[in-house]
Amino acid sequence: MALSSAEKQRRYRERQKQKRVGSLQKAATGVSSISRHSFAEWFEKHDNSEFEIPLLTNGISAPTFDDDRGLEAYVDPALFRGIETDIFDEAPNSLGRAELIVGGLISAAVELAKMINAYKCDQINLRLKDLKASDMNDPVTRDATLAEILRLTRTLDDLNKTVRWTFPQWKEQSDEL
Repeated sequence: MALSSAEKQRRYRERQKQKRVGSLQKAATGVSSISRHSFAEWFEKHDNSEFEIPLLTNGISAPTFDDDRGLEAYVDPALFRGIETDIFDEAPNSLGRAELIVGGLISAAVELAKMINAYKCDQINLRLKDLKASDMNDPVTRDATLAEILRLTRTLDDLNKTVRWTFPQWKEQSDEL
């Protein structure tokens, strides 16, 4: 007999739950299980200025790690109501929260870079449109206009490239790929 949609959904959720339980058991064998101190204790004893200053100079409050609480202590679970996520399981302590913060900062930086790039490309394309529609009968004006078109076209070419930043590995590799 064919399964109903509700039954398929229940089985799917049960499989997801089993995966989460399995990943939690794997996480227990990671660095957190062998650590003598929590990440919060370690963080407190080290110079954090290289982390905090770039954020503070941009008006962003640096996250604190005063204790070993995980993400659930800082984020309202109601924000995720209706969304199947195991984000709180991924960040049960200060180390997990720090790992999620790194991922969040990277994601935010990528999205902001895309927005800046789109803005610059739009503005350059508008300027190029204006320059191509301008009067190029005067040789001096034509040369300056063509030079500006060439400069802006090169800038667009640069903006169409991607850049790569390297980071030290901060998350343990999982067996699941």
